[in-house]
Amino acid sequence: MKGLVKILAGAGCIYAVYCVLLFLVQRQVIFPRYMIPAPPAPDYRTLGVEPLWLEASFGRVEAWYLPPESTAKKAPAVIFGHGNGELIDYWPSELSRFASMGIGLLLVEYPGYGRSAGSPSQESISETFTLAYDLLAARSDVDPGRIVLFGRSLGGGAVCDLALKRPSAAVILMSAFKSVSAFAIRYLAPAILIRDPFDNLAAGKNDRIRGRP
Repeated sequence: MKGLVKILAGAGCIYAVYCVLLFLVQRQVIFPRYMIPAPPAPDYRTLGVEPLWLEASFGRVEAWYLPPESTAKKAPAVIFGHGNGELIDYWPSELSRFASMGIGLLLVEYPGYGRSAGSPSQESISETFTLAYDLLAARSDVDPGRIVLFGRSLGGGAVCDLALKRPSAAVILMSAFKSVSAFAIRYLAPAILIRDPFDNLAAGKNDRIRGRP
């Protein structure tokens, strides 16, 4: 009996250490920014983008605005959040079709990625995307009633979080997830250990986002 107790106690200690390590390193897994090669200085004119800098509480975060090709006084616009292993540098050409359709596009970088200050977390990303939305909505050439939120992978979490704070005409998700907390079971860990849950389902259940009064 004593031997069994020792085995269980040892297993419990090992599991506790595992959970502590998972808690400490999870942001390196969720936000692998150090594995992304440093981008060269961009040529904004060649890219056809307008560089913007968001003044967050932790420092400046970069964003790029791709204006629409149409001459409409107030055009619709899209706010795009990219995947966790990407940068805004990758997307101007990939998403250039928005401009040709008369839609503005705002590419928002994550804190600590590329040339941006800070460290990535749900809190810092939420602050960044809220600042980006407010800046976009205040532009004289953008219709604030026709702002669409578009997120790919981790960007889905970023825009769903934003959708709970600001109105949007639509939310588009590509290769997204229900929540980061849902991945905890894959690592045999309790969901309470997840520091950045990004609960996308909460956005989906929000009546205002679903078009209800």
